[in-house]
Amino acid sequence: MEAGTTETLGFIFLLLLFLFISFRVSTRQGPGRLPPGPAPLPLLGNLTHNVLPLYCSYRRLCQEYGPVFTVWLGPRPVVVLCGPEVLHEALLEHNEEFGGRKPILVLEQADHGYGLINSNGDRWRQLRRFTLSTLRNLGMGKKTLEQQVQEEARHLVQAVTDKQGREFNPQTDLSLAAANIICCVLFGTRFSSDNKDFQELLHVIKSFMRYFRSVSAQWYNIFSGIMSFLPGRHRKCFRDYELLKAFIRAQVASHRHSLDPSTPRDLIDYFLLRQAQVRGCPSEGGGQSHRSQCPGNYQAHGRIRFGHE
Repeated sequence: MEAGTTETLGFIFLLLLFLFISFRVSTRQGPGRLPPGPAPLPLLGNLTHNVLPLYCSYRRLCQEYGPVFTVWLGPRPVVVLCGPEVLHEALLEHNEEFGGRKPILVLEQADHGYGLINSNGDRWRQLRRFTLSTLRNLGMGKKTLEQQVQEEARHLVQAVTDKQGREFNPQTDLSLAAANIICCVLFGTRFSSDNKDFQELLHVIKSFMRYFRSVSAQWYNIFSGIMSFLPGRHRKCFRDYELLKAFIRAQVASHRHSLDPSTPRDLIDYFLLRQAQVRGCPSEGGGQSHRSQCPGNYQAHGRIRFGHE
């Protein structure tokens, strides 16, 4: 028993020593590589130094370390730009160098870097350009989309009328209405409130968005290397997210069989046509993964913007 305990303690000590050395090496790579900031602790970084939330610490840290400083969130360094002059210089005068976006590791695990929200660089710019152009073709800012909104509003009014004056929570009906408007743009159709697949889709999105805003998700973003091996809420959310991708893949397959290149009906049709045009050009970002990730990103982001999830 004592020998086993000694071996376990020795293993833990060696593991902690390895992590400590790895952290010190990572923080010292290239002298002067990172701006100054509070000295980080191994693994925890500056999480114990009363730096969170950052917006409450900006002024104090800026006065101590200057307008550009480094804060370590766990093992990950975050360089903070503080002040209008520094932001103007970085975002306008050096926009190419500062135009990238740090991947959100929860989304990275869910969609593997594809889709619109978590993509970066040229891929993101091409997807953004394509999306805005397609949305304009589908009626964004025009009477066409306004008519779809009015049609969904009539369904919403009917749903409220059917309650016959009884007390009810309007959030579900409002969320269904907002989601159906997005579905009209993505899939070219709306779903009835009793459609089981649609209900499952909304439940998955709602569950994932709740997790995305949770403390658990923030810990995952900081310690993803460790959290990915541990049980927890994140595993269920990632499994549920696969259901969303399966729903999208089914929609894409259905659209592929009924696609008419002369009359594209929705965003998926436009995406399939665009993919056919750029086939064999990976930099255009039109692969199979994008087809299943992008509509899910649009649906989730649209519901966030609506403000009910």
